[in-house]
Amino acid sequence: MASPLCEYCAVLPLDPRQLDAKHRSELKKSLLPCIWKLGNVERIRSSSCRLCQLVSTALYHECRLRCSPPIPDNHEVQLESNKRGSEPLFFIKVYPPTGSGLQFWQFMLYDHDIQIYFVRHPSLGAVPRPLDCVPPARGGAIDIHRIRQWIDSCLHSHSDCNAGEASSPEKERSADADPQGRPISDSHGGLDIIRLLDVQDRCLVETVDSVRYVALSYLWGLAVNVRLTTANYPDLVHRPGSLDKYWSSLPRTIQDAITLVREIGERYLWCDALCLVQNDKVDVQRGLKSMDYIYEQALFTIVGAYGHNADAGLPGLLPGSRLSARTSGILDEVISDVTLGLDIPLGLSMHATTYRSRGWTFQEELLSRRRVYFVDGRVYFHCQSTTESENGFPQATTELEKLGRYLPGDDIQRLSQFRDPLPAFIQILEVYSKRALTYPADALNAMRGIVRRVSDKMSCDFLEGIPRSAFDFIILFSGVSTSPLRRRQDFPSYSWTGWIGEAKLVWLIETYDLFRTKAEGKAARMNRWLTDNTWIIWYALSPDGTRGLVWDPQANSDFPWDDPEYVGYRTRAPFHLPELRIKTTHTHPTIETRHALARPLHALNRGYHLLQFWTLSVFLHLRDINIQDGTAKVLDTTDDCICGYLYIDGLEDTPFYETKSGKYGPPRVYELILLSSTKCPWWELRPYFGADSEEYSSEPMKRYERDFLCQCYNVMVLEWMGNVAERRGMGIILQSSVLHSLPPGPVWKEIVLG
Repeated sequence: MASPLCEYCAVLPLDPRQLDAKHRSELKKSLLPCIWKLGNVERIRSSSCRLCQLVSTALYHECRLRCSPPIPDNHEVQLESNKRGSEPLFFIKVYPPTGSGLQFWQFMLYDHDIQIYFVRHPSLGAVPRPLDCVPPARGGAIDIHRIRQWIDSCLHSHSDCNAGEASSPEKERSADADPQGRPISDSHGGLDIIRLLDVQDRCLVETVDSVRYVALSYLWGLAVNVRLTTANYPDLVHRPGSLDKYWSSLPRTIQDAITLVREIGERYLWCDALCLVQNDKVDVQRGLKSMDYIYEQALFTIVGAYGHNADAGLPGLLPGSRLSARTSGILDEVISDVTLGLDIPLGLSMHATTYRSRGWTFQEELLSRRRVYFVDGRVYFHCQSTTESENGFPQATTELEKLGRYLPGDDIQRLSQFRDPLPAFIQILEVYSKRALTYPADALNAMRGIVRRVSDKMSCDFLEGIPRSAFDFIILFSGVSTSPLRRRQDFPSYSWTGWIGEAKLVWLIETYDLFRTKAEGKAARMNRWLTDNTWIIWYALSPDGTRGLVWDPQANSDFPWDDPEYVGYRTRAPFHLPELRIKTTHTHPTIETRHALARPLHALNRGYHLLQFWTLSVFLHLRDINIQDGTAKVLDTTDDCICGYLYIDGLEDTPFYETKSGKYGPPRVYELILLSSTKCPWWELRPYFGADSEEYSSEPMKRYERDFLCQCYNVMVLEWMGNVAERRGMGIILQSSVLHSLPPGPVWKEIVLG
């Protein structure tokens, strides 16, 4: 028998039909939802009311999954009526106390956050859909039949999820259901053989034909992991039952994945530890090059996102491996015959997982067509068309896109669509750069499949991880405040692959114009920016000394030049600054440099391309170098006022920014090269230039503040190592500061950048 509700909750309409009617009536009358105040957080936490306890549990999980501190006791809580599709539910909002001067702390505004929904109950059995809502989970055990239903529904109903190599969705669905007979090379990027774990015969098998299989994406961590090697290969491949003697040594996650595949009615599982010969470099490299196809072509991917290593398992598969929804407090009968539950969305559950912090799992998750997640004691299914959960209700991906996103740039389901490939790639890099890699050399390998797909969508090749047709965009990446980039060796400094740490791209580009909602599409605006704001003719020098244009129109005859939806260089104007009285027309590599580089390049044994180009070089003072934030300000030498802002790189790797005394103190001269022009609203520059400083009140600052859009240049800081330079920072300077360069600038200069 449920306890009585408190005086606050007793007035709530705990019937889905009543809640729906009240919500419709209030929206019609005031365009606002119904609101019920529940008092402050302290009252709710101490209440014996079942509904208050459910709200308290929701607030606890919000803070835990966001890794944020507990909500202060004096904050006010209220419920709001709302609907997801046709389902009535409650949103929870939290506000600071009146008169505190704080902005409200708002939870559950979008579908990415915890909501309270009505659970199906015997007394509601006669209520027709859609108001009978969601079936409860089966105690603490996984409902294998429901997972099978999710997969089958996607296979037979979602054309977007089944589109692939086939010429039509119908053919692809047919192939997906019965792929036997096709060579594996047709669907796996030329992979001539695939090794799989046969869960029925309990051994490894090799095949050159396509078969239906499930993939496993998980964390290795520090768990002891049985791996396929040249030593145990003869014992495990095509020997039925051979896996039995290794069973007790397999990590728990792999054991559970094998059990799940068998119980769900499938036969084959792909798992990297057992399907790649780990001490055979050729076999591993062959697998890594096709990793994207392996996950993309899997029937579905098991995402083992629970815990920190391969021994965490898949909670719920075995008896007692997780708590039931009722025991964990996310499902409760608040009054007799009325059961409410918390819908904890997938994005929130995944937010702070170790899985989402690792580099290799990013591509595995992004490219999988269908995913069954095991995370935080819950099971979810996600495909390109819908997201399902045991204790929640289905929600179309398209609705998620309309209503908002849980984390900017971290929406895996949206990024996997690649509808706007260059903006998607920019956001992908920002997310991927936050992730960790055990082996730094995997920086590009762990993104190779994504690069391949963006390359296909953009109809252009990549150079060192950067699309050739939009080179000037991606080269503008920077670190973020509080997290300076650290150098990753064996990759070029001009590419994101050459740096460790969170990277950001958008702030340096003309954000005011490019990423605002306009009638003109994003691709058209990017093309206009490339035409109007860039001038550098980039050349790439390969490790063997071969030189060629980064973007060569004659070598890219298949590029759709007449289609504005494809981002790329069309026509470009030369660099021009009327007040500058030097020649800036030279853009071709010089013969002297070509011969001079041949031996040093070979001697340095670089495994990547160098860039060779001409642009304007200026020499300016830096000050306020902040080694914690990795930032610095650029000084205009005429009156020592601030004229630019930099994110500086490699502070831990080089003494470049130290003065002769070893301190980050007095101004010294640094070389900055101009990469592209941009226009920025003054209010976007104020935080960077120091709006409250004395320099801000100087005449140049006042002049620029009177102009809504400031004329600026995107710049790179250089450090020279012999005849090759490396990047040491990225930033923005006001156009006027170019004319005030210290000697020997400004100078039109040939740069060789590694």
